[in-house]
Amino acid sequence: MIDQLKPRYGARRLSFMLVVMSFLLLCAGCQRFEWRRDGEVFHAAERGRLVTLRQVSILDHQRLTNWHSVLVEDCTDLTVHETDPPCFPMNGIVPQSLLEQLYDGSPDFREPVLLLGGAQYFNRGIGTFIQSWVVGTSPLAIAFLDADASAEKYSALASSPAHPTTGPGLEVVARAGKVLGVKDNRFRDAHLVTEDYLDRPVNVLLLYPVNMAVESGVPLDDPYRTTPLTLKIIIFRKPLSVERLIQYVADPSQFANAQIDVVTAPVRGN
Repeated sequence: MIDQLKPRYGARRLSFMLVVMSFLLLCAGCQRFEWRRDGEVFHAAERGRLVTLRQVSILDHQRLTNWHSVLVEDCTDLTVHETDPPCFPMNGIVPQSLLEQLYDGSPDFREPVLLLGGAQYFNRGIGTFIQSWVVGTSPLAIAFLDADASAEKYSALASSPAHPTTGPGLEVVARAGKVLGVKDNRFRDAHLVTEDYLDRPVNVLLLYPVNMAVESGVPLDDPYRTTPLTLKIIIFRKPLSVERLIQYVADPSQFANAQIDVVTAPVRGN
């Protein structure tokens, strides 16, 4: 009986091997990385200059992961290696080496999920539930409109407890009459800046340190530092447009006559 099964088993194994080999031959020219452009253009300040960014999503076929999104500049008149992070050739062939570099090595300030996460949750007690915009990527800068903005108000917010127990967005968690803790539901309604948002009025700017990791809020050069970094809260006595505030973050010297109040606060993570 066993002898009768051997030929059949051998034929099945050979058939399986032929299928695998055929698949490998068909995929000999397959690309490891696939990419797609996700549409809208975003505006921001970055390292002292104005940048226009697009979102590109990259899929690595060798990993069981989802699409990974990054923000890139169009190359236009530049080559890929003339910018840091590298720009993206929107027309023509995109090298696999560039896609790998962007997938594995994009800085956190070019990852929209991390940028928006920081804009929503860092110092969430300031501008809570207010629509806000990421006007700077590096350093992280967040702007919003507060009709009641004043230095006194934001000084009080800056000195508020790191972990408050009462207030808007704070939910007491209890079971069987026993308080177990406080759930913090506070956040800012943060967005990247598209064309539609450029003319929105804003008067409060949260300007984070240039050496802060967007993902964690810790210093890039000293991740084990125990004292918090310092956030600048800049209050404009006359509102500016989002577009003008992006220009301010890129080069404050152009706004020497702007009437502002500055308050400092410790950086508080999410």
